[in-house]
Amino acid sequence: MLTWLLIIFNRYFSKRYGWDPKWFRAKDFDKDLIKRIRKFQKRNNIFPSGLCGKRTYRLALLRILREVKKRKH
Repeated sequence: MLTWLLIIFNRYFSKRYGWDPKWFRAKDFDKDLIKRIRKFQKRNNIFPSGLCGKRTYRLALLRILREVKKRKH
């Protein structure tokens, strides 16, 4: 898939699900974000599409919630 199209879809999914590139330690919707999403997906046994859709969003949210919980304890 073309990079510019992945960027457009990630912007759409970000608005739909409420996530931010910072979730993947990226600064903006760009190639770096796509690379970081793919890396996250590979680590979590998801097809590395580079898109943060429903499944990737859920796993990323769980990771963030675990980090917050660890900081509180």
